Amino acid sequence: MYVAVQKSASRLRYLEPMKDFIKHFSRGRDGSWTCIAHAEIRHTTGRIQVAEGARFTPGTIFMAVDIVKLLEQEFHRLNGATRPISHLLDGIRAAPS
Repeated sequence: MYVAVQKSASRLRYLEPMKDFIKHFSRGRDGSWTCIAHAEIRHTTGRIQVAEGARFTPGTIFMAVDIVKLLEQEFHRLNGATRPISHLLDGIRAAPS
């Protein structure tokens, strides 16, 4: 039981900073994320610091972490979405002009 409590507490310590970390980013329509203010988080791989203006596209690895994937997971957790928006747009084409 003690171990489960520790795991749960550890997860809570991880999630709270993510909620703050994501506030420092703006999500682009192309799936990219841009840092709008200096951001820092303690991740399982270590401390991650991101400078204002840094832009991450899907698949970009920064300090051994896929930042877009990390931000997308938190975005969907906070917004109750189960799949990334890009999947919803698959197959949709612009109307002919």
